[in-house]
Amino acid sequence: MEKDPIEIAQLIVRGEYYNFSLKKPFIDTSGIYRFTNEDISSYFHHLKNKKNVLTVIGSGGQILNGVLAGTRRFDCFDISVFPEYYLYLQIASVLSLSKEEYLDYYFSDDREIVFGDDYYDRIRINLPPKYKDFWDSLYDFDDGYDIYNSLLFRSDPCLKKFVLSSNPYLQDDNYQKLRHLLQTENITITPRTCDIFKERFKDEYDLVNLSNILSYYYTENDKEKYIAFLKDNFLLTPSGEIINYFYDMSRKNEQEFNSLLQPNGYVESLDKKKLLVYKK
Repeated sequence: MEKDPIEIAQLIVRGEYYNFSLKKPFIDTSGIYRFTNEDISSYFHHLKNKKNVLTVIGSGGQILNGVLAGTRRFDCFDISVFPEYYLYLQIASVLSLSKEEYLDYYFSDDREIVFGDDYYDRIRINLPPKYKDFWDSLYDFDDGYDIYNSLLFRSDPCLKKFVLSSNPYLQDDNYQKLRHLLQTENITITPRTCDIFKERFKDEYDLVNLSNILSYYYTENDKEKYIAFLKDNFLLTPSGEIINYFYDMSRKNEQEFNSLLQPNGYVESLDKKKLLVYKK
């Protein structure tokens, strides 16, 4: 990216910059996911007790839930430059707001409240300088509602009921637990803007969470390419695993994946969804 992310974000919010590509599903200016569209609750057990994790940034949900699950070191990546800024906004929101206020800030039907200035004034106190400068630059010139409903964010449906059921950190008293962990634990997050298909990571990981990225680049007929990519591009600890989420998978494809993933990998059923689990 040649231009400053702040300058591009301002142009996107005002409708003066086209941040899409007709040839690629994601580019370096792609919009931010407001919240994950995966049911992380259904595979939360895979996040538990993982010390060293490589994960997509996305909406930040994989990381917030990962902190709750026990991870203290994250390497994280996204092809778009903007999710990194949103991740730290999410972290600062948890540190600054009660659960009820957090849900108001991201879900209120009142345009004066959703992504509103009053809440942001409290959130910004807990933003590191780089990320404070970014969000300040938008709030200084644009209304919070307009920012949140601009092309800086993806237009995918984001239903509050699903978000609550799919994110463990928003369930029961976990929000308070997450805030306490963020306040007291030494948590290291190293974000990287990169194309996962061109990047090489040198560390060994207990978990690599690819979300559903591979589904955008390979069809289920490219099973050998799936497995080769997982095998050749990441280093795992002896008990490490790589997970990839599928919104839909036929029984035939599930059986073929299970055969290719042997002896240690498998496809796990998550209600109607599937999780491909690769192990050494």
